[in-house]
Amino acid sequence: MNFPPLPTDASINAAKNKIKKSIHPSNFTDAEIAEAIVEKGQGWKAYLFSKLPNLAQNANISSAGSSLPSEIVTIIFGPNRTHLDCHKALLRYHSGLFDAYFQWNNKRQIILEEEGVLEVSAFVTWCYTGQIDINKLGISPASLWHFGDRIRSQRFMNEAMYALFWYMRHNILLAEDTMDIYSKTTPGSKLRLFLKGMIASSGILSASERGYPSMEAKWKKMIEADSQEVNDMLAEVVMEGGNLYKKEEMSRQPFYHKNHWKYLEKIETRSLEDIANKVPVLQAHGG
Repeated sequence: MNFPPLPTDASINAAKNKIKKSIHPSNFTDAEIAEAIVEKGQGWKAYLFSKLPNLAQNANISSAGSSLPSEIVTIIFGPNRTHLDCHKALLRYHSGLFDAYFQWNNKRQIILEEEGVLEVSAFVTWCYTGQIDINKLGISPASLWHFGDRIRSQRFMNEAMYALFWYMRHNILLAEDTMDIYSKTTPGSKLRLFLKGMIASSGILSASERGYPSMEAKWKKMIEADSQEVNDMLAEVVMEGGNLYKKEEMSRQPFYHKNHWKYLEKIETRSLEDIANKVPVLQAHGG
């Protein structure tokens, strides 16, 4: 794939120096700063500023100040029943599942035995830092998106989607990864919409012309297997105007910054005041 050149370490450090008076550099990873510079051009600083409100709210909650409950609860998860502590208010603010669960009982723990260690750990870390670093986590953004969906955390799903934008900008679309994602999503999900957009714009059946013969070969092998699931997926792509042979220009790629809005969830969350004042979930949502 032909991508714009990545910023050098020097340019990233220069960017950090430019924003240090108004944004603490530790709020953003090098990858986030690099993405902003590459995708936003002269608007990179405004883009980073636009992400600050969520980070500020995270900081306010995690500080467990006088305006919020400071109660700590334990998440027990994974096959080995790993334990991880977190502020209850933080979990309730970011997750509809946790909000409803802790609304109706006074338990100091929640058990998620079927959830993976990496997903839960990534979520709790993100709750406190506002950051997802997939390079350090060793987990796919799609897996984090699925976890966010299961716990009803639209904000975390969106952060996972931003990580997926970054990942797909710098990696090829693998056939095996595609089918794994497709099999775990529903027709109306934003993740499936992004997946179909990537298939439609990547020119998967002409990849050898761009130096990726193995990518094209794997796609053709998967298609020739005549799986019903593969046929259904490609039929959806073609019916929506996708061309399996043509690679679209950068501005038409799903990960291009002007297209991000199509794949982001509408955030539905209760206010910090509602959580602090113990307003019932149904009342807060107008039910």
